[in-house]
Amino acid sequence: MLSTAPRPWGSHTAFLRFAGQQYCFSGLTRYQQQLLAERFPSSPPVHSSATLFATEMQYAGMTLKDPNHYAVNDFYTPKSRYRSDGLDVDGYGFAATIALSPEVRGLLVTPEENKAVDPFIFENYLRVLAAYVTLQQGGLFLHSAGIVIDHKAYLFLGRSGAGKSTLSRLALEDGYTLLSDDANIILPNREAGFQAGPVPFAGELGQVANHDVESCPVAGLFWLDQSQTVALSSLNPSVQLAKTIACCPVVNVDPFRLNQVLVNIDNLIQDVPLQELHLRRNQPFSEIRQLIEK
Repeated sequence: MLSTAPRPWGSHTAFLRFAGQQYCFSGLTRYQQQLLAERFPSSPPVHSSATLFATEMQYAGMTLKDPNHYAVNDFYTPKSRYRSDGLDVDGYGFAATIALSPEVRGLLVTPEENKAVDPFIFENYLRVLAAYVTLQQGGLFLHSAGIVIDHKAYLFLGRSGAGKSTLSRLALEDGYTLLSDDANIILPNREAGFQAGPVPFAGELGQVANHDVESCPVAGLFWLDQSQTVALSSLNPSVQLAKTIACCPVVNVDPFRLNQVLVNIDNLIQDVPLQELHLRRNQPFSEIRQLIEK
């Protein structure tokens, strides 16, 4: 709970650009602005007509709850309250509001200057914001590994431990570009189906995305399955839908946005069907490439 009225930290502003999206964070101190600039390297400019998604950063005194309050199955999980026009998020050391109507706008409140831009708070908030921004744009924020081959993006989905980070490491070792081994943004493009671009989110491999890479068309969508054989198999549409929605964090449990999630998934899998990729652990990426490019 807030114990004082919120107010901006300062008068500075930071801009983040990734995956064809532009974000603005205002109300920062100079120190906070510098920390964000160090954490998020400059990226290719986005077209001037692109929408700017704004968040106000504010300070307020806050009564901290026991961290166990946010534990779900032993995992830290901020509490979300969904509304028809947005949502409120309550986490350890922060409170946030994201308005979705008539436009996407955010508010992130913290009690300490350094906590406001600490990865534990700031990046978790940014993931939630990006998931809703992407959904509003007709796309999907997917828990996945994204690998670029010949200027085309291949996305690999799967349960935790399915091999996304291992596959990403093998691709990096062979000289391929990695969008992320953890989460990727897919957006519709009127001229080129769906496209994916580099994002500032990383998993086990750390921040390895090449931000000089522009968004590229999605050429393949695969569900990973550890197996003794190496093969591709098709999935019926209902299974494709179920597996994909399981990989849409945040928005897939929002009852007010579920229909839009289903519509966006249906549009994606009609353009790029989800296939099941059976592979052995640590299988050479060259063999995987031959299979997925057939």
